[in-house]
Amino acid sequence: MKNSILTAILCMSASTTASAQDSFADPVTAQVLPGWVRADGTRVAALQLALEPGWKTYWRAPGDAGIPPSFDWSGSRNLHSVGISWPAPEVFDQNGMRSIGYENNLVIPLTITPSSPGKPVSLSVGMDLGICSDICIPYQLSFEAVLDTDATRPTPAIAAALAERPFSAREAGVSSATCRIEPTEDGIRLKAEVTMPSAGGAKLR
Repeated sequence: MKNSILTAILCMSASTTASAQDSFADPVTAQVLPGWVRADGTRVAALQLALEPGWKTYWRAPGDAGIPPSFDWSGSRNLHSVGISWPAPEVFDQNGMRSIGYENNLVIPLTITPSSPGKPVSLSVGMDLGICSDICIPYQLSFEAVLDTDATRPTPAIAAALAERPFSAREAGVSSATCRIEPTEDGIRLKAEVTMPSAGGAKLR
């Protein structure tokens, strides 16, 4: 197996003030998990984020408050496309607002299609995200990694994160979905009805 060269460089967002930067000691640490190669030539890797106790970050749809994560792959080489698989998030209620995201450890699987199959992929990724504890701040991560492994066996941490992703409507067997908005005395009520096979347990209304 070839050796993978992995580095992860973290820096605070320029929009965070210098005094705020001095107040925190790396609430997020990060690394690239090199993963494996599929039979079709695509590579499976992952970004792994470890959040300090009390900190959380946000899902792609952050809810009432929060910053949705964004990625810049433009510095990468031999990269045709990237698919991101988000594990199922948690729901947080804080200060009367509901947000959606993650705490503790987050593994974000990546399905990478090289421009030239069979050759190493040089990742250079910029990730902008929001992190929250007692306060919420924008944060920036930079990842650099050369993916040149020829392993074909799935990495357990990445495989577990892929197993935790939410089902698509097709995978869940959804046959219909309707959404209605109804006025109420103090605002509006949103009512959604989804027809799908039973997953066991009590039904929710």
